[in-house]
Amino acid sequence: AIVYHAIWDGESVALKVPRERELTAKDQERFLEEAKMLERVRHRAVVEVLGSGRLPDGLPYLVMRRYEGQTLAAHLAAEGALTVAHALDLFEQLASAVETLHDAGLLHRDLKPENLLLVDGGRALKLLDFGIAKEIDAPASTTTQAGIARGTPATMAPERFFGAPASKSTDVYELAVVFYSMLVGRLPWNDVTNVQARLNPLPPGEAGAAIPEALSSTVMEALSTRPERRPPGVPEFLRSVRDSVRTGATTGRVTAATSVSA
Repeated sequence: AIVYHAIWDGESVALKVPRERELTAKDQERFLEEAKMLERVRHRAVVEVLGSGRLPDGLPYLVMRRYEGQTLAAHLAAEGALTVAHALDLFEQLASAVETLHDAGLLHRDLKPENLLLVDGGRALKLLDFGIAKEIDAPASTTTQAGIARGTPATMAPERFFGAPASKSTDVYELAVVFYSMLVGRLPWNDVTNVQARLNPLPPGEAGAAIPEALSSTVMEALSTRPERRPPGVPEFLRSVRDSVRTGATTGRVTAATSVSA
């Protein structure tokens, strides 16, 4: 889609319109479904939808509140890893937002640094782009009509590459990828096409994050290639993170600024 700066009832907004040449009738319906799903969610860390419909030429549109800031991906690329305190604060905001989605019966399926906008001087974040979100109880569908898996390969949970349907565990995995990126300054793997690297990411403590060893282990548990070995949901993951922060000494070293691999 293309996002425009527009005026809506006298207010500065973001107007999201899909690219016409890439649109099918099913795509148009899916786009409008995004608006309906977002209207069911009210959370301080989730982008607010103000309206939706069709333009005079028939293309669907989505009107969102406009925010000033930069994506987490851009910030990490320019500044490197966040401080532990800053990362924990943003992680808690994001975890709360994803839990609210799950409580509303929705899965996001595309959590990544590029979909998070830092606002209020970086003290808060907004979860953006629900283009491939789906209802938890909806029939399994992991690919497009062209047979391409929905999601971002660089951050997608490994089971989805093999046709498994998305679940809460899928969002837990991607939430862990984002948290890892905050702590280390990059994704858990340097080469997203390297299968061994994807299946055996370096623990954040070993990758340079000066964090409690228990926290490093907690993040790795959520990054397990086997969904049943991850925390079963966001509340459990968040609880494990909080518990691990309270324990023991830190491990690892502070790294120089490193960019996020796309």
